[in-house]
Amino acid sequence: MGTGPLQQALRVLQEVVPHTLGIIVAVGLPVLHQNRVYNCACLLVNGQIAGFVAKRFLPGDGIHYEPRWFHPWSEGVRDSLFVAGREYPFGDMYFNP
Repeated sequence: MGTGPLQQALRVLQEVVPHTLGIIVAVGLPVLHQNRVYNCACLLVNGQIAGFVAKRFLPGDGIHYEPRWFHPWSEGVRDSLFVAGREYPFGDMYFNP
């Protein structure tokens, strides 16, 4: 997976964010972090990005063979991700509404 689709996913995410005023939305997207691609869910809350959760368990059978594209995230590890010049939590976490 080249960087073009990864950058496009983040651009489209930025377009979706303003449409989440008054609601909570989880958006799935691939994210490049430290030269690895992760399958992530981005939590959008009331028009803002709350953070990105990277998938830990990747199915590896049949048509659901995610390891061909994604790396699994490690349990309990948290980091930061910069999107459009802003820093967001990234990794294995829970959100408290």
